[in-house]
Amino acid sequence: MKLGSKYWRLVVFLLVFPFTACMAAANKAAPERFGVYTSRLDGRDFRLIVSDSYRELNHARVSPNRKWITFSRFNNRKPILGLAEEKNGYTNTEIMIVRMDGSGLKSLIPPRKNIINVNSYWTPDGKGLIYMSNDNPDKRKLRIKHIDIATRRITNVSPADIPWVSDPHQVDRKIVFPATIDKRDVRSIWLMKLGSGRAEQITHPAFPKSAMKRKPPPGDSDPKLSPDGTKVAFTRHFGKGNFHTIVLDLKTGREKDISRRVTTDVMPEWSSDGRLLAYWHVDMKNIRKIGIYTIRPNGKGRRQVPLPRGYHFKMPSFFPGDGSGKDARIIFTGKKVPGLK
Repeated sequence: MKLGSKYWRLVVFLLVFPFTACMAAANKAAPERFGVYTSRLDGRDFRLIVSDSYRELNHARVSPNRKWITFSRFNNRKPILGLAEEKNGYTNTEIMIVRMDGSGLKSLIPPRKNIINVNSYWTPDGKGLIYMSNDNPDKRKLRIKHIDIATRRITNVSPADIPWVSDPHQVDRKIVFPATIDKRDVRSIWLMKLGSGRAEQITHPAFPKSAMKRKPPPGDSDPKLSPDGTKVAFTRHFGKGNFHTIVLDLKTGREKDISRRVTTDVMPEWSSDGRLLAYWHVDMKNIRKIGIYTIRPNGKGRRQVPLPRGYHFKMPSFFPGDGSGKDARIIFTGKKVPGLK
């Protein structure tokens, strides 16, 4: 016996409606699960800028004129009340901008299936963003792209001979980024002059082949040029969750490891005067130590930024021009995690 279309519509409604209702209820119950926040270095003026009930927001950065913020938004949602988080993959991501007061939220580069557009950073003139993307003829390759805010024109600024690049950062006409020539290589840090089409490898981490089979494999990532362009701070993964902050002197080629022996210190960012680095620290043995820290480039003066508990804050960045005093502002992202009290 064939069942009528009305019957099937009823079946679909009965199946979908409870799921949709549960989703709506879960989102309503946690409207600020993910957020972009700002604060002074001493913890004052803690403020939520923009939030989302289920999509992770990260890599937030303030424009040079301090009027706009850019950040990445993730959309790959796990089924049945799942959250859209970075750990679910980088495809279907989008580049967002929003005013400092939280108004004017826009998807500058909207999400598309199987496409990566993520980790944006302002150009020095504030007129554009650089970011990483696989929106190329060969979707397997990651490139550095530039988008003009006013015209929305997108151009490729990657070196032609390096197929796998990520996390670009620009100071003046220099761009620094992590890359590999071959996917089997150890990821290292590269430096290029804007418009040259060529890059120079500036770190050379070495690990045994057995270590490269781990996930994530060891290597260098998240480089940031100092404001004067003479140093690069970056993260080095030694394997087994041991991440250190390294400062490289571009003139001498010397590296200084400013982390403790076994730790997770990731994603360092320079203050506008070059006197401090802010970074994200994780300590699963002492959850009260998880959070955002500052440290001088010589490894001294390590301090935790006193932020409210019950959140997992990460990926800090200084406000342009604010320097490194107690009144300096930082922007960061976070997820509400009541267990981190």
